[in-house]
Amino acid sequence: MAFFTALKIQAESITVDSVLVLYGSDMLISKYQTKYDKTGKILSSYYYTLDKNTSTWKGYGGYESEYNKRGELIQTTNFEWLDSISSWINSYKKEYAYDDKGNKILDASFSWDNNNLSWYGNYKIEFVFDVNGNQVMWSDYTWGATSSDWRESAKKEYTYDADHHKTLMYQYYRDSYLSALTIQYKTEYFYNIRGQKTLDLIYKWNDGSASWENSVRNEYTYALNDSLQTELNLVWDPETLAWNNSRKKEYQYDNTGNMTQDASYSWSPANSWVGFEKFEMSCDANGNLISRLKFTWNNVSQDWENSEKSEYAYDSNGHKTLDSHYYWNNGFLAWVGTTKEEFALDENGNFLSASYYLWNDTSFDWYVIEKDIKAYDSKNRMTGQIIYTWNASTSVLENACKREYSYDDSVITSICHDSLWNRQDSKWVINAITYTWHKTYSLNVSSNAVSLPFEANTSAILKITSNVPWTAACDQDWLTVSPDAGTADADITITLGSILTKSTRSATLTLSGSRGLNESIIITVGDSTSIPSKTTDLKADQEMSAFPNPASGQVYIILNEKFSTGYNVEIYDSKGELVQKFKKMSAEIDFKVNISEFAGGIYFVRAFNREKSVQTRIIKK
Repeated sequence: MAFFTALKIQAESITVDSVLVLYGSDMLISKYQTKYDKTGKILSSYYYTLDKNTSTWKGYGGYESEYNKRGELIQTTNFEWLDSISSWINSYKKEYAYDDKGNKILDASFSWDNNNLSWYGNYKIEFVFDVNGNQVMWSDYTWGATSSDWRESAKKEYTYDADHHKTLMYQYYRDSYLSALTIQYKTEYFYNIRGQKTLDLIYKWNDGSASWENSVRNEYTYALNDSLQTELNLVWDPETLAWNNSRKKEYQYDNTGNMTQDASYSWSPANSWVGFEKFEMSCDANGNLISRLKFTWNNVSQDWENSEKSEYAYDSNGHKTLDSHYYWNNGFLAWVGTTKEEFALDENGNFLSASYYLWNDTSFDWYVIEKDIKAYDSKNRMTGQIIYTWNASTSVLENACKREYSYDDSVITSICHDSLWNRQDSKWVINAITYTWHKTYSLNVSSNAVSLPFEANTSAILKITSNVPWTAACDQDWLTVSPDAGTADADITITLGSILTKSTRSATLTLSGSRGLNESIIITVGDSTSIPSKTTDLKADQEMSAFPNPASGQVYIILNEKFSTGYNVEIYDSKGELVQKFKKMSAEIDFKVNISEFAGGIYFVRAFNREKSVQTRIIKK
């Protein structure tokens, strides 16, 4: 597969980041290349190393991404390099799909079988949502090696009340003996008048009695401020036909609603609650967590005892400046540190320094093992970084490595020098040099719609703005384009030849640029704001709007003023021929039109009833 040939996205601009890295004294070279669309989404990213024996680039790894028209990720494909053919081969891919409201309805993973040259599935999950966006079904699939196809292995179905609270869930699992899904569990959910969940009832299906049996019961209580106070878990005893305590959780909060305690208990054979683990938290005035204590239950003393501790601190902007952790040493009856990190940030959130510590068991205190210092320019770009590490022999921090960045804004290029500290010679030695080029490729035209009158040799000028090679071609021989190719910005002239009949007509001019950049221009000969008399001389105005426009598929039409009753919709082409009509029985102000089967050109949409008539113009790319 050739580099970057699998891109399937058309865009007016593409950005490419190229990174060249030279390593060590022998200057081993590697290269990264990343492409972005005009919204900043990654289209592809590849990594290469230079084979110095052949002076050719050798691939290492890469991936490409696809997005739908709403910008949602629909596929990522990963590639690996095969030396025997000196080219990329498939490795694995993920596929996604979404409904009209943007809910993800598919998540599937595949791996490439290089022997059979085909994809095989790893997993697939499908989701179904109702009109309110509530998930009503979840289906899990596994790949059948024999059938080479998906088979459903598990499924969940959900129902909701009028307030969108989940009220019921059914769980199905595949029975390998029956080779089919069989129902296993049912869960019922109950809520109080404030919409808080108060009870879960879980049932298990009994094949013998063909009925549901009690299994698990979860009860929830709330404080007056609506904070969750307790969770009680009970299990069903089929012998005594009664619910038995199993687990319990209790919560406490401060006056601002921050949780201060989370305690878990288990029901003992002695018919009493015994502790399992407990957390105590405290927050600052801004609600930031500043301490967290973990306790475990001591079965001998029948009480809580220290286990772990974490402490945090923040600056005035809310950035974390301290992250430290301890464990309780029962031998010393004291806290012993495990890790500590300290940070300093500027007002823009850039890290200025970071210090990392370990615990000294002799001095019973922290000692720093590494320090990281960074500097930035006025554009918040990093200009330097030095890392110091602890020298156990001299008991001091010493130079370890550094990075120095320089930028050239004229070509958006940066250079980074990575250096290592030579302790013997007490000097910096360059270990790697990284060059980065940030380039945006674009192809734009001054207008996507041009109107010419019925007059031979009439012309119009379009301004092309481009930094890629391009060509221009028209699908009608009664129009000429000059020049029809270029490598940079240019003015192109569209000239009308001789027309035998004066009927409104249209043509499509296509600009094709390198790197997958394309533009389409609709050229109309005649009155571009009207169509023949059989449509009562409709004129495009602002009483209706359409988007996207131009378009190639669905077009959304919005009426700027509502009809009081239903209305008719008619669509005419540029020749005045009726191509589609339908009725709207209600007075809704918007509707969709699918123009994917229409030929390229200009169309007029008219909405009308006995009260009034409004219209707009749409362009099919």
